[in-house]
Amino acid sequence: MLPEYVLEGVIEFYSSIPRHAPATLLQSLAVIDKLLTFTPVFLTTPYLKNFHLKPKCIEILFYYNTQSIPGRPNGVLGDALNCHPMSLSCLILALMQIYVDIALILKVWNNQTHQIALKKESTTKSFIRFANLLMNNVTYLLDETL
Repeated sequence: MLPEYVLEGVIEFYSSIPRHAPATLLQSLAVIDKLLTFTPVFLTTPYLKNFHLKPKCIEILFYYNTQSIPGRPNGVLGDALNCHPMSLSCLILALMQIYVDIALILKVWNNQTHQIALKKESTTKSFIRFANLLMNNVTYLLDETL
């Protein structure tokens, strides 16, 4: 198993490129392929336990898709993201898994008292607002990603 600091270094490297020189990624299709393989794999793997790194992986995809550069109106990864095999098979699952993998919820969910509290809270206006905001955020992220 790789130490997380190795993954953190790779993620930090790729997250700094779109801010400083997004076109450099276009110099190698192999790098684009590796990035589109790396990101969904490490978003869905149980080996990446640091919950700060997973959103950074999504941020990488977001920046590379939204920053248009000359000759690429869909961003650096825009076209590749829609046809890369790993992206097509894992990306949506990986994005949804982020919402499921919140460490605190996973830790407390087995406690019956927390389950009862959630059931009780689910009838309040604040929970309905929370659920509505969560669905809006998911819809926004999926729209932006696709």
